[in-house]
Amino acid sequence: MKIFFLKVAACLTIMGFLLSACSPSFPSVESMYVSPYALESTDFPALSPDGASLTLSDFTNIDLQSGTESRPFDAYIPADWHRAYHQIQWSPEQTQFAVEASTSDSGLSLDNPVFVIDTKSQQLSELSGIREIYQWSPFGKRLLGKPKQTFFWQVYDLDQQSFIPLPFEGVNPAKEKNVKGAGMFLWNGKLNIPIAEISQINPVNFSGVIAPQEVGVNLLLGNKNGEIESDFSSYVKKFVSSPPDNIVDAKFDPTGEFILVVQWKCSQSDIKQCSLYPSKEYFGNITDTALILIRWHTGEQKELIRLSQIDTQSVIANYAEWSADGSTIFISRKDALPIVLKVK
Repeated sequence: MKIFFLKVAACLTIMGFLLSACSPSFPSVESMYVSPYALESTDFPALSPDGASLTLSDFTNIDLQSGTESRPFDAYIPADWHRAYHQIQWSPEQTQFAVEASTSDSGLSLDNPVFVIDTKSQQLSELSGIREIYQWSPFGKRLLGKPKQTFFWQVYDLDQQSFIPLPFEGVNPAKEKNVKGAGMFLWNGKLNIPIAEISQINPVNFSGVIAPQEVGVNLLLGNKNGEIESDFSSYVKKFVSSPPDNIVDAKFDPTGEFILVVQWKCSQSDIKQCSLYPSKEYFGNITDTALILIRWHTGEQKELIRLSQIDTQSVIANYAEWSADGSTIFISRKDALPIVLKVK
């Protein structure tokens, strides 16, 4: 009997080793720098897929390492677009970007035209039936957007210039090999649709009370109208943050293997809770920001870095973006220049 259990233990050890060997290793920081470009509160930057630059809502391009500003699109972007806010999303190949083009200086129109700009041919193409964009598929050819006259996200096919439905029953991400992450969504390459999303419970203490926070994953479904719905019954908790710490941001990495959690580390001795709750914002007890990686299939965790390892004075992160090619994490900071991490 003792020999039997030893054999079982050995087999489990070998299986565990093989599984871990087949899984991608945790990303690590290769180098880092503070970008000299100071973001304004009115800036809405789109990180380039190669992680080298930001494109602002007025089509100014910012080289992250040097801070140099340029305007490479002025020759073929309408001049009146420079006077209004625009939502910009780069294609993963960095050959096109989609623009939700505000038609008023206030940018408050609810029916903005959407264009795709090809940076090689320098051509603009207006898309039909779509008025708002959120994200370009990491597999290309599709966008998350909203049809005119509705308020629900759907998948828009650029070739068909129409919205396409998601499967009613959803797709189990645990069984899919060809996946990629983009922001809060996990995309399936075979179908080119989002199949799962990150769900945050009580993000950044928005409830206004001191309470634990959670980051989890739930499946996405399609309804009869083609709209994307969250299957909250499938929710699985992946990470818990206990007070007084707070979760600022959570996103999939580009491989879809990991979730990046940006967490404020807050002083245990301060009776107040660090918070972004409207009218109750409090940053006085934040001692650091940790970037934490979770292999969401298994729950394994690893702390990637803390901002205090880069700059001991400005340790409050606003959010993080991960470039589509996986090379770069961009970190916006409160009242400080942004940080750029090169990862491998």
